[in-house]
This record gives sequence, structure tokens and C-alpha cells, in this order.
Amino acid sequence: MIRLAAWKLRLLWRGYTRRPWLAAILGSLGGLAALGWASLLTYGSYELFAWMAAGMPGASADLAARMAGMTLPLLAGIYLIGLVACLFSAVGAAFLVMYSSSDLARLFVAPLTVNQVFSLKLLEVMVPQSLWVLLLVLPVTIGFGAGYGASWAFYPAVLYLSMLTIFLPVAVGMLLNLLALRLIPAHRVREIGGFIGLLFASIAYAATQLGARFAGRMDPGRLAEAVGILRLSEAELSPAWWLAQATYAAARDYAGVALGWSLLATAASLLVLAGAFGLVREAFYGGWAGSGEVWRRRRRRATRAPAGPLPRRSPMLAIARKEMRIFVRDPQNWAGSFHLIVFVVIGMIMPVAMAGSRAGGWWEGPLRLYLTMGILCLVHATLAFLMGTRMLFGEGQAWVLMRSAPLAGLDIVGGKVLGASVLAIAPGILLIPATGLVMQARGWDYLALAGAVVFATPGMVTLALAAGALFSRVGLSQYSGDQTQQTMSGWSLLAGVLLPVVHLGLLGGAAILATAPLDIPAWGRALGLVLLAVFGLGGVALPALLAGALIDAGEPAHGS
Repeated sequence: MIRLAAWKLRLLWRGYTRRPWLAAILGSLGGLAALGWASLLTYGSYELFAWMAAGMPGASADLAARMAGMTLPLLAGIYLIGLVACLFSAVGAAFLVMYSSSDLARLFVAPLTVNQVFSLKLLEVMVPQSLWVLLLVLPVTIGFGAGYGASWAFYPAVLYLSMLTIFLPVAVGMLLNLLALRLIPAHRVREIGGFIGLLFASIAYAATQLGARFAGRMDPGRLAEAVGILRLSEAELSPAWWLAQATYAAARDYAGVALGWSLLATAASLLVLAGAFGLVREAFYGGWAGSGEVWRRRRRRATRAPAGPLPRRSPMLAIARKEMRIFVRDPQNWAGSFHLIVFVVIGMIMPVAMAGSRAGGWWEGPLRLYLTMGILCLVHATLAFLMGTRMLFGEGQAWVLMRSAPLAGLDIVGGKVLGASVLAIAPGILLIPATGLVMQARGWDYLALAGAVVFATPGMVTLALAAGALFSRVGLSQYSGDQTQQTMSGWSLLAGVLLPVVHLGLLGGAAILATAPLDIPAWGRALGLVLLAVFGLGGVALPALLAGALIDAGEPAHGS
């Protein structure tokens, strides 16, 4: 096993040294940036803790009272951030390392026990998590020791405590993976791994964006309030509190106290790891073996439809139902939608709401409602692009089967547009209450927001689908399901982005003309309503007819 670990490290080093020169330059620049960040954080921590150790000279009475006795909560807060960050990233990394690595098949046929393979994978998960310690925990604790004038024995001790910040969350993450396999079917392991990865990426994005914005508006009063929140990390059963106590005792040369708290954190880590090793044989090996199996549902016995005067079900509705079932069954689609919603809320809704809260009387007028409608519809423009441009070629090998069925092109387009529209509308409807609260919407505004989302989404989805069909690199008659990603040309992607946005702009202009509280004559209001109906219905009908005709003809116009 030691030779395998050395072989892994040698492969990692070889991959680093044999990279292209551009990747090597970018990696070196990233390493220098990380080194600069760690140095800056160490110096800032040294200044902060030295100032606190000196009695906080120059601070106001209120700030000094709030900061008194905050050394341990500050340390515990840093350890807590490191533990949580490592846990979040370790859970997703463990799914990939334990069930999707390319070397698992070779490792399981090698003369190694399952425990040895699991130990090797544990090391693989721990190595990337060390970045959290090197960039956050270790610089702060070194700065703390320097600020309090700790002896040389403090630094080996704090290095060991920082390693526990990696070991404990990684052990918990591995245990959670093994426990999840007792509840989650093995064939869903990789999908759940992708879902968790996107979910944690969304949380990390939200945390970084919100943290940067609040830090930009930080003043001494808000700093004192934020420091007061850190007292929540003083829970005696928290590993972060144990590590903080050990660090503080080591800086004060209380060797016995530091050893006691360190042993407590070490024992907790080993206990969690022992639980993981207890489940490893059944969950790890069995879960990996089952994750590549194809799972089939038991077919229901076919029932003959009763004869009667009513027509059979519409093929358009059948295709729409198929699209919705495929989307709902894939957890990665849910995670992608969640990631998009988080991105829009943090990147668009909150900046507009913060700007409006500091604005004048215009924010109390109708512009707030129009801005909220525009933001929600932009969410659906993005969803329309993601779903519509790849809707036809996303069938893969099933496209040939669909074209062999007695289906008209308009039936295929209509079914896909209907299914994708329902799926695109659903996140927006769920987002309306939260958006309305942030944007200070009133009673009837929520109904107007829902109407705008329902009215604008089908046209944007249809336009994105028509763009994907019109400017594809491969004609629909020659498409066989291979190399789906290469069928989309640059023109199809550009048109898939621009056409829904232009359609949304036309609808917005017509809606403002028809409903804005401006000095507009009656015929102008009527013209706005007519244009709203024409743009709304035409945005659905004309692209659907065009895409259906291209499917029936079997040869769309080729893009470059």
C-alpha cells in the first residue's frame, strides 16, 4: 500500500511537470497568488491578535467591550469555517474518488484488501482538502501564535491541529458516503454525486459573493456585531471549540491542557474513521460494483385501451410527458436548476434590491414591478437556452427511433416545447414568493409576476429550439445520435441566446406600452395589447412551424 501511495504521488508530480507550458504558467501564477494570500492572511492575523493582546489600544469603549474575551471564539470560528469547508468539498470528492475513479477496477483485482483500497482512496480525498488548511486555518493560527508571542513548540502543535482540521471532516465525509449507500440505490450513486457537487458549488458561490459584498460595507459597528455572532462557535461539543482550546493552551505553554484537547479531537476523528471501516466492505465494494449496473424497472403488464368514440391520446402530449419524466428522474438536472437560481438571486436580484433600498421615490413606483418581471423572465431565458438549443439533438441514439415513428415534425416540436415550458416555468413559480419579498412586491404584483413568467416562457423555449434546429452542423436527416455535443454550431448557440432575449424585450416593450402609468392615449394602449398578443403567440407559432417543417424536410440549413 505504501508503494501504491508513492506511485500515486509520482503520477501527480509527473502530471504537473509534463503539462503544456501555458498550463504550467497559469498554475505557477495561481501558486504565487495563493502564497500571497496566505502571507497576507498571516500578517493580518498577527496584527489583529497582537492588537488584542496589547489591550486593543485606540479602540472605542463599545468595540473594546465587545471584543473582550473574543480570542477563543475567533479561533473557534476559523476552525469551524475550515471544518465546514472541508466537509462540503470532501463529501462531493469522496463520491467521485470512491465510485467514479478509473483505477478502481485495477485496484480491486490487485492483491489488496478492501480496507487497503479504502485507505488509499482516503488519502486521495485528503490531499486536495489540504488547500483549506494551507490557505485559511494555518495562516490564521500562525499569526495568532506570533501575535501572542508563543514559543517554538507552538508551531509543531498547531501544524498537527491543522491536520486534524482535514482528517476529521474527510472521515465524516467518507462515513456519510458509506451510510448513503445503505439508503440510496447503487445505480443512482454517480447521479447523486453530481447533484451534491453542484449543490455545494452553489452554496460556495453564494457564500463568496455575499461575503465579499458584506465585507465591502463593513464598519467598526458591524464588525463588532459579526464578532458577537462568533460566540455561537463556543459549543463545548464542537470539534472547532476543542481545536481552539488546544491552540490557545499551546500558545500559553499549557502543555497538559493542549494535549488533552488534542487527544479529544483525535479520538473523535478515529471513532468516525472506525465506523467508516466497519461499513467499508459491504458499502464501498458493493456500491462500486452496483454503480455501473443498468437498473431496469419491472415492466407492468400491458393493458388494452378500451375501445370507444374518444380519440387516442395525442402524440404531442406523450412526448411532453416523456421530456418531463426524463428531467425529473435525473438529479443533476435539479442541481443545475438550483445552481442557476442561486446564481440569478445572488447576481441579479439582490444587487437590484440593495440599490432600490437606497434609491429615491422611483423605487416605490411601477419600475420596481417591471424590474422584477424582467429578472424573473431572464431566469427563464437562460433555462430556455439550456433546454431548447439541445432539445432535438439531446435525444441521442433515440432520435432514430423517434423519426421512425409515424410522427409529424410539428408533433415532435410541440411536445418538446410543451414539456420544456412546464419544466422551465416550475422554478420561476417557486422563485416568485422569495423574489417578491426581496423586491418588496405587493398583493396583486405576485399574480402579475406569475402571468409574465407563464406568458413569456413558451416563446423563448420555442425560439431556442428553432435556433438549434436551423443552425446545426449536422442535418436532421443525417443525425444518428453520435457526437451530440459536436452538432451545435456557434451560430446555433448565439441565436439560442439572442433570440429569446430579443423576444423578451419585445414582450416587455409591448407590456409597458399597454400598462405603464404614463400619458399614453387609448389607441396606444390598444396597440400595446395587440403587439403583446402578436409577439406572444407569434413567438411560439412561427418558430414551431419552421422547426417542424425542417424536421419533415429532414435537412435544415447548415451553420458554420
